[in-house]
Amino acid sequence: MLRWRVVLAIWTVPALLSVFETEMFLAQSGHGTALWRVLLSEVPPWYVWAALTPVIFRLGRRFPLDRGLRPSAVAVHVVAALVAGTLYASVAAFLSVATGRARLALPVYILDWWLSGLPLIMLSYFGVLGIGYALVFREELAVAQLGALRAQIQPHFLFNTLNAITALVRDQETKSALATLARLSDLLRSVLTADAAHEVSLGDEITFIEQYLGIMEVRFSDRLRVTWNVPAELRGARVPTFVLQPIVENAIRHGIAKRTEAGRIEITARQVGDRLVLTVSDDGPGPNGNGNGGVGLANTRERLRRLYGDATVELGQGKPGAIATITMPLAYA
Repeated sequence: MLRWRVVLAIWTVPALLSVFETEMFLAQSGHGTALWRVLLSEVPPWYVWAALTPVIFRLGRRFPLDRGLRPSAVAVHVVAALVAGTLYASVAAFLSVATGRARLALPVYILDWWLSGLPLIMLSYFGVLGIGYALVFREELAVAQLGALRAQIQPHFLFNTLNAITALVRDQETKSALATLARLSDLLRSVLTADAAHEVSLGDEITFIEQYLGIMEVRFSDRLRVTWNVPAELRGARVPTFVLQPIVENAIRHGIAKRTEAGRIEITARQVGDRLVLTVSDDGPGPNGNGNGGVGLANTRERLRRLYGDATVELGQGKPGAIATITMPLAYA
């Protein structure tokens, strides 16, 4: 939902427009007044709507109108709009009287303000309500899309691991195949017992990758060497679940698997300003194609974009091999 600073900024716009309109009207009518009086009488009433915005959002969730128009829910919102309008009119009338811009008795001026502003009151209330529903829909859509991307990563990883086991069986490496199945069982148990959150700590993600690499070490025997460079202070940073797995898998497939001799993978994490930078490098033949990577990297890139907006996934030439770099906001739980 919207943060307070955003809510205040949004309602400041009509407040300033109201000040401008009042100043122009007074200047044209020859009844100019001090700017502070106009500001004091015009701006605070709009901030009443700012204060009511989270309340309206909560009422929208408690008495939804986006799943059919139930009379009881409509009645609740109409009454709430009238109450909100009364608060708005009371503040506006009081400030007009206090600044000397109105000479009527306060109760009379409140009623006059309320009646004259009723269309604007209803429009403001139901406009805020509509924005609330739009934000909820956008959030639900984002969660569904992220879930779909995450669901694509898990079968993709499982399919490749089963392929590795099949290759071991075909090569009659029964012992290695059984060991890989055992490790896969442990890994799947970790995945299935994990919660559905889209973020985990970097430390938890590293634990998962260590389990995954344990499976790959069985497949590649002594041809796979892994180096970690992750400072302890960064292990509490929040990262998307499975953010490293497709990157590491890509390094193994296009780096280690294409070598006859031992290959190296290095996984690092570092802080650059307010950003977390994760890199996975290998000493294979280097990136090929357009440098965008496969399905795993594409899904990771899209998940990061939806979660953080300004996060990036880049695949480039290493020294030697390929290096994949993830840059994302640094945040802790």
